[in-house]
Amino acid sequence: KKAATFYRDKVASHGGYVYYYSLDLKERWGEGKASPDTIFVQPPGTPTIGQAFLDAYEATGDDVHLAGAEEAAMALARGQLLSGGWNYYIDFSEENPRKLVYRNGANAPEKRKDGNSPGGWEQWRRRRDKGNITVLDDDTTQAAARFLMRTDRAFKFQNEAIQNAATYALESLLRAQYPNGAWSANYDSFPRSSPSREHYPIKRASFPDEWPRKWPKDFTGCYVLNDDLMQDMITTMLLAHEVYKDERYLDSAKRAGDFLLLAQLPDPQPAWAQQYDRHMQPVWSRAFEPPAITGGESHGVTRALLHLYQYTGEKKYLQPIPAAIAYLRRSRLDDGRLARFYELKTNRPF
Repeated sequence: KKAATFYRDKVASHGGYVYYYSLDLKERWGEGKASPDTIFVQPPGTPTIGQAFLDAYEATGDDVHLAGAEEAAMALARGQLLSGGWNYYIDFSEENPRKLVYRNGANAPEKRKDGNSPGGWEQWRRRRDKGNITVLDDDTTQAAARFLMRTDRAFKFQNEAIQNAATYALESLLRAQYPNGAWSANYDSFPRSSPSREHYPIKRASFPDEWPRKWPKDFTGCYVLNDDLMQDMITTMLLAHEVYKDERYLDSAKRAGDFLLLAQLPDPQPAWAQQYDRHMQPVWSRAFEPPAITGGESHGVTRALLHLYQYTGEKKYLQPIPAAIAYLRRSRLDDGRLARFYELKTNRPF
């Protein structure tokens, strides 16, 4: 209670939080220095602190913790983007220097006319609305949505603003899901409908015949596993199903699992890449993220599949795991660790 009161009274800004504070609380940092009017959504920012308040409330029944959770949830609701989710941070200053398009703000853009666009990454990568980008990277939007759902349940679904923010975010995530069950790292408008199956066909992952060894200076990954994005999305959708009893959320989580089954590359490297193009072949993302098998995300995928099996009882989600574990064991370095990346086909670690 002493810690919660200190955080609420001395540390919070507009009800939200960043990552780090100097001992005198005069300096604040997220990924970079933060102004007094900036809070971070990206963990370990506001949703992380909010979840701690909820844990404390569930353990003690003390309303001081629930009040802290409510303040953090309302800060996220005020900073929700028109596109449905959240950027890495929220700026509550009147200037709003990066022109973030808050759903409840006065600077929302007019509706766009996308014509016959297939939706998805082919449309979103153009970054036409830079201030309206919902971020799935680093568990940003997913963490905010999970915290809001838990808070909504803690208030017995009586806080309209919190429930509305949670369900608006979930609706945007449902619409942003590709036909094969995957998501991209971000999107820049509230999707009118799901991406076109004709443009984003459902395929099994395969190795490209050739690929550039130097970064093409482009983010070419349509379907993203980087930083456990899919694991976080599955966790989010399963919680949504648990909280709201809506079968659409369970179906979404299972479709995400079906994508992970498709995304496992064939022998002799039956594991996963960080990102794939719309033809389900590994591609470049940032300059230090080449087309490759990845040790870290492959572990994340196996955890996500185990989670799905535990929730659904469907054994198909277990099928890829033994081959993946055997491959990762074979690929360990001399000191027992895994490399960050393994070259496609040769399995050379780098």
